[in-house]
Amino acid sequence: MMRTSNHFTDYLPEVQFPREGPQQRLVQVQPSTPVARPALALYPNPASTEAYLKWPVEHKGGLIQIMDTQGRVLLEHQAEENGLSRLDLTELPAGLYKVCLSDTGLCASFSIVR
Repeated sequence: MMRTSNHFTDYLPEVQFPREGPQQRLVQVQPSTPVARPALALYPNPASTEAYLKWPVEHKGGLIQIMDTQGRVLLEHQAEENGLSRLDLTELPAGLYKVCLSDTGLCASFSIVR
């Protein structure tokens, strides 16, 4: 005759614990790597008629270049000394662009939506 059970423990496997009790395990924790802030911040992104470009103040001045996806320079703008420049985008059609701060190697991508 087959035994029927309605108790859930009848279906659980037997668990065996070590006689000496739970073992402590020490794990060496490495300090987390700080998250790098983007060197260039462009907002709003996507933009429509204007955008603001912000960069670390230690990269003073320079030339801001806006390029299309083929790398052609479409607009150039003299960067402000305070680390923040307003960019007039009214001459550019909707699309994807890259903005770079010359002589620093800092670049960011953005899109223009109309």
